[in-house]
Amino acid sequence: MSSQISFVSPLTPNNFISLDNSPTSPPKKIKKIVKKQTNNNTINVKDFNSSKLEINDNFPKINAIRYQGNRKHQFQYNILKLGNYPSNVRRTQRSGHKIPNGYQVQVLIYERNVICSTNYEFNGKVKFQVTWEENNEKKYSINSLKSSSDAAKLFLKKISSKNNTNLSGVVLFGLDLECLELRREDKENIPPKRKLFSNLKSGSQKNKRLKELASKINSNSKDLFTSYNFSDTSLDCLKLNIQGQFINLKFSNSYNESTYFDSILCACDETLISRDGYRKLAAVQPSMKREYLIAARKKEINNIMENKIPIKNFNINPTNELLVENICSDENSEEVFINKAQIGNGATRSLIGLLITLLPDLTEGDNPILHKDDVIKIKLGGDGRQVGRYNHHVMLTACILNEKNKVLSPKHQYCICLYPGIEKYESLTIAHQQIIEELIILHNEGLKDNNNVYWKVEFWFTADWKYMALILGINGPTSNYFCLWCECHKNERWNIDKNWSNAENTKGKIRANLLPFLTSKYCVPDELHLMLRIVDVLLDLFFMELMRDPSAFDKILPCETMSIREKIELKMQEIGVTSFKFIPPEKKTKYSKWSWCTLMGPAKLKIIEKFPLSTFINGQRGKDIEKLCENLTIEDITQFSYDVRKWVQEFARPLKKTVNGQIEQEGLYQRTDVTPYMHVRLFFGGTTMGGGTEKEKQSAAYQISSFENRQIYFRINKTSTMYSEKALMIKC
Repeated sequence: MSSQISFVSPLTPNNFISLDNSPTSPPKKIKKIVKKQTNNNTINVKDFNSSKLEINDNFPKINAIRYQGNRKHQFQYNILKLGNYPSNVRRTQRSGHKIPNGYQVQVLIYERNVICSTNYEFNGKVKFQVTWEENNEKKYSINSLKSSSDAAKLFLKKISSKNNTNLSGVVLFGLDLECLELRREDKENIPPKRKLFSNLKSGSQKNKRLKELASKINSNSKDLFTSYNFSDTSLDCLKLNIQGQFINLKFSNSYNESTYFDSILCACDETLISRDGYRKLAAVQPSMKREYLIAARKKEINNIMENKIPIKNFNINPTNELLVENICSDENSEEVFINKAQIGNGATRSLIGLLITLLPDLTEGDNPILHKDDVIKIKLGGDGRQVGRYNHHVMLTACILNEKNKVLSPKHQYCICLYPGIEKYESLTIAHQQIIEELIILHNEGLKDNNNVYWKVEFWFTADWKYMALILGINGPTSNYFCLWCECHKNERWNIDKNWSNAENTKGKIRANLLPFLTSKYCVPDELHLMLRIVDVLLDLFFMELMRDPSAFDKILPCETMSIREKIELKMQEIGVTSFKFIPPEKKTKYSKWSWCTLMGPAKLKIIEKFPLSTFINGQRGKDIEKLCENLTIEDITQFSYDVRKWVQEFARPLKKTVNGQIEQEGLYQRTDVTPYMHVRLFFGGTTMGGGTEKEKQSAAYQISSFENRQIYFRINKTSTMYSEKALMIKC
């Protein structure tokens, strides 16, 4: 018995498919045919008339009906190995059918699943082998070097002791099936002698073999899709596991490649994934697009957007001009195109180019933001911010107020100038010199878009107090004439009986206005900034009142379990201000005060809404201060001025005594505690506005400006970051 034979699933009569006009024959007829085969061992299968042979080719299953007189017998062949015809092909002695090499077939006969095979020996003879399994699960095998009929005769002797039984070797081996002969003669189906894939040494050889395999798989898949009635279906990709190495075969591009790269780049920009970070992800997941392809697309988008929205570099300090020479003379630097205009420590973006690029998105669609004859209202602003431990940046921004609530999103705040440094008049002057020409053109002449449509542009300006004072050339908030809108003296800022109008402050002006085309009417205080500063004042006054005796502030009284400091910190934790903490003085003296950590806006809002001030300040005064904090937020804009006037009046409420010296009204805070922020909120608050690395030879400001340009590209092209596909786990 040959150990090379492996038995497949046994054939049963139900595997047979009728070749009558009807799709299938009645099951009873099939059973009857099988019964004739199994019970009548004297059937002379050798005398079948080969001219009367009907074949149903459903490769690898071949159904054949052979006629013997008026009787027909049905066989099913399961082709395990098709084989091929060698150059010295041998033929059967009588019928002259070609005998293939490496051929193996399974056939159901005499209630046995028989496997027949033909293989050429080194001397040119053909070895005919028949293998089967009996009911006792023992495997038997016979071989013959004479002919297929001899092998069939030996097979019959093994399974039957009757001498009148005949069996044709051609029928047993299925050598007369023309459909198999045609397949073998088709040169494309003759497998060439190939080396093992693992033995291929060069990458080009392996790639060539994989491409041939992929082409064959793709061709066969089309027939499979048709047979299973799948329309408009094609093979997209296939993942192979070759000796532990995973190889992806791509047959088509499911998505437009550029669009797909845009989506990946958009997702990386939104989540701030660096080049190194993406490389590491791609190393873990090989199916991800290579980083160099994404980098190339990023550079392409940057060039596209820079043609639409030009970016220019400038130097805040004259000494930085040496930076260009040092970078350009670096012999070890990467081979990239160096534009000397892009080397510097600050960068600006063209506001005109920005507006022209955004106009199609603002004017098109079902609900356009801008309509014909609308005025484009642009709010200018700016602020300084600490970046890291030692670096500071100043950013000048613009937003389109016509977008309404969308301006509260950072995506709709457009940077037009960025440079490293702090907010100083000298550096702001240099920065504004880079953009002032475009601002004046837009203010005086408006904007002409790509369709030759003219748009009128109206500028507004808002920022925190320090930034606005620097831009408008006004003294700081602690000076005598501090106000950005009127000429109120600092000693009169508490006086609610006076009415101050929105006019230019000439007494407080000490420098030239960096936005000379704007009047104070279009300069609006930031409501959020005013509120945060006022809350700071209230907290300062509250804590200072509790720390009149510093030693008692952190002292546990005999009837208490915690000090006042510990109680405040505990209450802060309970209302959700977890970051609040008092900081002890460096030197503990009789007059040293405790300080406290800086709080962000949301934490301050929780304090004025939820912190029980009256718990720590006894009497009616504590309740009045708590009510003062509750009334700080005003929602009804129609009576804004009245409510703020009433609030300031209550804040600076004086102490009143009767003639006899009795306290008639307890005071809250002094007039001098009224800050400039309260004054501005009182007289000008009705118009307030809320809201809120690669190794390339470009400044950080330039790269950030390019980043913002890409966000515009993704917006106007409506780049998607969501792709879906269905995954099925197939267990074979």
